Parts: sequence; C-alpha cells; structure tokens
Amino acid sequence: MDAQTMLLPDTFTLTGVLLALMLKIFAPGVSHRGVVAWKTFEDAVIAAAMLLLVWFLYRVVRHRDGVGMGDVKLLAMIAAFLGLPLALFAYFIAVLCAAIFAIVLVARRKARGQDRIAFGSFLAAAGILAIFAGRPVLAWYLGLFHR
Repeated sequence: MDAQTMLLPDTFTLTGVLLALMLKIFAPGVSHRGVVAWKTFEDAVIAAAMLLLVWFLYRVVRHRDGVGMGDVKLLAMIAAFLGLPLALFAYFIAVLCAAIFAIVLVARRKARGQDRIAFGSFLAAAGILAIFAGRPVLAWYLGLFHR
C-alpha cells in the first residue's frame, strides 16, 4: 500500500484532541474545569504513551516501524473523547480485528507476513464500537472478577 494513503493527518487527530478537551471543559454543568482538563489530557497522554511503547518495542525487535505516529495520535484522540478505559477497549478490539484480517490475508495468499496494513482503519472502527458498546462490555468483563 502506498505510504501516502496510510497517513492520518494531524489536522484530524490533534484537532480532535483539542476539540475533545474544549467540549469537556465547556460542557454545561462542569464545575471543576481544571480537573476535567487535566483528566482529559492525562487520558490522551497515557494512551499515546502506551502505543509509543508498542512502537518502540517493535522497532527494537524488528528494526522497522510497526505502528505509525498517526495511529498514536488517533488513539490519543479516542482517549480524549471517551476516556482511557474505553480507548483501551477500542485498542484491544482494533488489534484483534487487524490480526484476524491479516491472518485471513496471509492464509489466502493475498499478503505476506511482512506486509503492512492500515491499522488506523481498525482503530477508528473500534473507537466507534466503543462509543456504542464499550461501557456494557467493560462492565460485563469487570463483573467477571467480582464473583
């Protein structure tokens, strides 16, 4: 796939982080704006740092990039809007779906093990899924540990 078609523009991702921050700070009824701003920023930074760690480890082991910086910023944007728990849910679903997709492509001989796929597509779709189904799924999953 051409490198240009795999780019997630900063005007989308970074503007999205800023928009999430503004929407949360200036939402009606918010009394502790500083706390809300810090929590939103913190969620975005932690999510980005986790994916940067994956990028770093992959680079050390494979000597090439495995995750693009656009993916890092997209996960930060998802975390800024939805919070860290739902962003981690989205990341898990995205990795799972991307892995299944890659396995199917390799099995059908449509791709090789070293070929790249656009992870941002899976991350965006998983972010949308997290909006609609993330909270009930996380509640169910965490409930398994409280029996």
